[in-house]
Amino acid sequence: MKVIAISATLRDQDVDALKNIISALSEQNPHAILIHGYMPLDLVKARGWDTSFREFLDDEFPLQLNMFHPEKGVLRDEMAYIAARLNAHVYILGDMVYGVKEEFDAYDIWQRKGALNITHLAIPKKPKSS
Repeated sequence: MKVIAISATLRDQDVDALKNIISALSEQNPHAILIHGYMPLDLVKARGWDTSFREFLDDEFPLQLNMFHPEKGVLRDEMAYIAARLNAHVYILGDMVYGVKEEFDAYDIWQRKGALNITHLAIPKKPKSS
């Protein structure tokens, strides 16, 4: 079974463009297992935050390895280790900022060992309104 991992921040990026890229990855990799570090839907709901992105992710990739720990946050090193062990293809989506840079660094250790491949896909910027 195909395994992919994604890393992207929702902050300061065009979320609709991000969703389009994720949808394309889902179409290109039907039935793939998705590895990610986004907060689980039940925690998003408990915090009273918008659930639309998590619901979207669940619809696009029903099979997931969610590497978010409720007390420790994103388990980045473990996420990279598991991705390497499962021969995942990693997609860095958009700007490499915030935790995305940390995730890239964790994945890059395994990429340099030849254990996985990383692809960086840009997210088009929203035109600024005047």
